[in-house]
Amino acid sequence: ERPCFREYQYTSKILDPDIDTENDDYFVMICELDPEDDIKDESNWIKANPIVATYPEGMESLRAALKVALEVPEKMRSFLTKNMNRWVDQKDNGYMNMTKWRACSGDIPDLQGMSVYLGLDLSMTTDLTSVGYVAVQEGFYYVGQHSFMPEARAKEKMATDKVLYDLWKEMGYITYTAGEAVDYQRVEQWIIEFIHKHRFRPQEIVYDKWNALHLAQRLESKGLTTVEMPQRINHLSLPTKSFRENVYEGKVIHGDDPVLTWAINNAITKIDPQENIMLDKAKSKQRIDPIAAVINAYARAMYFGNSGRVDLNEHFGSGNFSF
Repeated sequence: ERPCFREYQYTSKILDPDIDTENDDYFVMICELDPEDDIKDESNWIKANPIVATYPEGMESLRAALKVALEVPEKMRSFLTKNMNRWVDQKDNGYMNMTKWRACSGDIPDLQGMSVYLGLDLSMTTDLTSVGYVAVQEGFYYVGQHSFMPEARAKEKMATDKVLYDLWKEMGYITYTAGEAVDYQRVEQWIIEFIHKHRFRPQEIVYDKWNALHLAQRLESKGLTTVEMPQRINHLSLPTKSFRENVYEGKVIHGDDPVLTWAINNAITKIDPQENIMLDKAKSKQRIDPIAAVINAYARAMYFGNSGRVDLNEHFGSGNFSF
């Protein structure tokens, strides 16, 4: 516990008539919302703001702060603590409003001719590994993923993760690879087949150097462009926020992929004092690899996707497009 919270607990006891705690050296005044109070009910605000809530400009400033907090989850903690004087549990917040995510379900068009970015999230070889894609067209982001699971570990993972990997495999969203560990050559093969099947050349393949460097080098040797994305909060905060904002604005279309939806529902964020965020694998109770892969791809697509265009005749007719 922090010193300020310990002091708050002690002074609260002084004010509580049901607790026999007295200290004549203290003058205690605690202005805060009660736990059951609705923060949207303006009549409650006077409890935490005995001065600010008594004049029009003060009320308008509180309304503006609440509006921002409701739209941007990272701001809610600051609003509750600084404007409503509530102590907030420091657990990280869920990443996505799932109602808004589900509202973005739609058909994924033919990727041919679109600016397509691939993202890699290669976790431990015995766990889920994911390839995400972000295709950009006319200001919309069409996203999806494909994941890989060692076949020998699938039953164990279904029991621990409590999800039906077998069903998702049958639906075509997951591939089992032979053995106890994910076969990264099979991941490479899937990427090449995916590119050929949909007749596009990815603008970039975005990867985390820590566990995907070898695969990135192999893909680069085949004439594909690979870009490292450091998995640090200062690199990932803007794309992580921007992706969510585009979901809320209806500019992301996800094709109702159940694996991606499951991963986003699992995702929580960690936040630094400057309100930078990134997805937190350590604290997410279940796997988030599919959305992490999509965010890696989106981190580049958000900057370059709307300006880049694919010249298919040039790419498919050139000697560089061969595997």
